[in-house]
This record gives sequence, C-alpha cells and structure tokens, in this order.
Amino acid sequence: MSLGIGVTAIRTTINGDMSVIVSSASDFNIVKNSISASAISSKIEVSLPIKLRPRFIVFNIDSSINPNTFRTGLTSQNADIRSAIGSADTSLKFVREISKRGSDTHKHIIFETSPAVFNAFHKNKRVFSDHSSYRFEETLRVRQCFKCGKLSQIAENCRSSITCSHCSGSHDQKDCPDKSKPDSANCSNCSVYNQRNPKSTHAVNHTSYSPQCPLCIRQISFLRQRLDYGC
Repeated sequence: MSLGIGVTAIRTTINGDMSVIVSSASDFNIVKNSISASAISSKIEVSLPIKLRPRFIVFNIDSSINPNTFRTGLTSQNADIRSAIGSADTSLKFVREISKRGSDTHKHIIFETSPAVFNAFHKNKRVFSDHSSYRFEETLRVRQCFKCGKLSQIAENCRSSITCSHCSGSHDQKDCPDKSKPDSANCSNCSVYNQRNPKSTHAVNHTSYSPQCPLCIRQISFLRQRLDYGC
C-alpha cells in the first residue's frame, strides 16, 4: 500500500525498534489514520514529536568567566530577557561551552531558552553581561556524522566507512590532498541522493558540511518545525 508521504528519516531506537519520521503534519495524519484502520494498530505507536526548546550561542566570551556568572549578567543587564524569565529559573539554561577556534583566551557559550526568552533575545542586536556587549545567534542541532558526513546520525553509531567531507574520497578530511582547492569540493550526501533519485538535480560542488548544502538546508527546515517558538 502506497500512502504518498514524505519520509524525513528512518532510525533504529535504543530498544531496537524502528522509528520513521515523516516530513509534515498532513503526512502524520495520513499515517495515523491508515494505521488506526489497520490490523497492526495495537503494535505501532504514532505520536507527534515533543517540541524542543530553541538555543542561542553567545560568542567571544573571556575563558575565565564562569557560565553561571555570565548567565546572571544576562538576566540582570538585559531588561527584555529579565522580564521574559520572570520567576521561571529554567527559562534560560546553560548547555555547554565551545572553545573559540585559534584562541586560548576566549570561548562561546550555548544557552537553551523558553519561547518567551527566545523572543526577548531577538529584540536585541547584542546582549550585555558584566558590562560588555556580545554578539549572539540562534544555533540549530543538526545531527551529522563526523566519520562519514551523513545527516541524522552521529559517529558513535556509524557503520559506514570514512568519507572525506571535502571530496568524498575514502580518507579523513584532514588528510585530503585537495582540501585547499575549492573547485574540488564534492558533497557525498548530495551525490548519493542524486544517484538514488534520478530526477534530483542537487548541486554537488560543496563540502558535506557546507551551510549551502541543499540537504543540510532541508534538515534545518525540518528541525525548525520541531522547535517551540511559542507560535
């Protein structure tokens, strides 16, 4: 039986079950109604994904500053953010630190927010903490394997062979002889997608980690549908 739906991903859960993710609410309703009317309805669970909270990354923070101290500064020195948090202490949650590339003195910090705090952030071009001004932007958690470059998976569970994120060769990107040549870029994900979908015309002249990758852009679009922006 063909349902004519779009499938975003098929994953194996920790328990060994299979998880199928469809691409839209209308596709979800088609699947739900079809399974409800079938003999296997008692064996399959159909549910909407839990909405995730959005995240921000704040850039170029002195490495000596404690994340909780920086968070306190955000709440006390930014009126919009302070008002949005109110008494809900979990509305602005520290997630993790990221070392700034090429610097031993500065880092970036990621925070998870409630929809109200997310909207408060967006009212400002910069935020303040410890009487300094900081640049920030939304950060999206796109899963991508560092070993083979595939989307929707991580290296820890990868069973594929090493694939260069630059040229699609069978070597690590750091060992790629052509990594300094932009014209040699070849996205392994778009190449495989085009092979499996003859009507597809995705450009492949980019790396598999490129923000211009059509499949990565699509993945970000799917992720945004799962985020709770309070709309």
